[in-house]
Amino acid sequence: MSSNILSRKISPQLWKRLGVVFAGAQKNMAPSGLTVVIVRKDLITNLDDAVPFGGFRVPDMLSYKNMADHQSLYNTPPMFSIYVCNLVLADLLSKGGVGAIEEINSQKSRMVYHVIDESRGFYINAIEQNARSRINIIFNCRGGASIEDQFVLEAEKSSGIKQIKGHR
Repeated sequence: MSSNILSRKISPQLWKRLGVVFAGAQKNMAPSGLTVVIVRKDLITNLDDAVPFGGFRVPDMLSYKNMADHQSLYNTPPMFSIYVCNLVLADLLSKGGVGAIEEINSQKSRMVYHVIDESRGFYINAIEQNARSRINIIFNCRGGASIEDQFVLEAEKSSGIKQIKGHR
């Protein structure tokens, strides 16, 4: 999970099937650099028990058991990122939780995609409708890079939106 963490509900049936979930926190949870790891309790074991049977020794800093035993404080945690994550989670709860955020994101993305689709080809989105993201809306401007650069400058000037150009 990455960009979609906290953007939509995940069924309880799916959670039961998952043993370990890595979630990059950027975009929806916290600044880049924070990773959330969700581990099912039955997988938090002493992995060194497997060494006599041909398993590999797991470094202490990578052991889920060490993390659980030390309440995630085995290594120095990234405090600012955790603080921001806490603020985001509090805001998410105040808005009604993940289900409410899912609906908000759906409404916002529908509006943006509507503008793109009705632009008579000025905005170009090559992603099929059933595969479109509600979080990362990708489009280009007809006319190439110079038009897109102008679009980015105008967006920054008129609305204060920053860093919308994306990355390649």
